[in-house]
Amino acid sequence: MIHRTLNGEHVFPDMTPKVELNWITSGDISPRQLEMLRLYIRGMSYSEIAREMKCSTSGVRWNFQEMIARAGYSCKEDLIAAALESKLIVTTLK
Repeated sequence: MIHRTLNGEHVFPDMTPKVELNWITSGDISPRQLEMLRLYIRGMSYSEIAREMKCSTSGVRWNFQEMIARAGYSCKEDLIAAALESKLIVTTLK
């Protein structure tokens, strides 16, 4: 891989591939919402996420509700399980 890269070959894709989450793909979730999802999975509460991302707790709650509804899940846990199973969080980590 290193030799190929040093020889000028472009090995890795320019973009992270889209991952399906029930009714939507990861491309339908904003980068800000993905960051909220990452932080929640790392153990942060809505209020901690709000402080970290400089927004309101109700804004965090609204974003989670929107992701859940758009993806067609019935609860936040289903969204999180799907994200973890699909490697959405792993493939989009910074």
